[in-house]
Amino acid sequence: MNKLLLVLVGAGAIAAVMGFTNPQKEKYLDYASTKLAEEAKESVCKTQNSPDVLKKLNDLVSDACKSGIDKHKDLARGAIDSVTSQENMVIFSIYTTDLPNRKYKTLGILGNFFTFS
Repeated sequence: MNKLLLVLVGAGAIAAVMGFTNPQKEKYLDYASTKLAEEAKESVCKTQNSPDVLKKLNDLVSDACKSGIDKHKDLARGAIDSVTSQENMVIFSIYTTDLPNRKYKTLGILGNFFTFS
């Protein structure tokens, strides 16, 4: 009986820690807007292979693109909020963000996020 009690107390303690560290939607919105901004920078703000004459101009355009994305990350955050649902399972949460061209499923657990799609 003592082993069973110890297992139950241990499981309860683990569940309590998981519940306490279950990330809230605000944290997810920060994570998702940062992740989407990074994806946008990689896909939209690419520097082109160009002759040396155009390299500086190309780099300038790429930097301006990245800066613009960073500047408007708060707008993206609001848009992400409007298309995101949260399934709060107390010890973890599942966030679904349904964008027009892609659907993201993210597990929030122990203060971290893991995106699966």
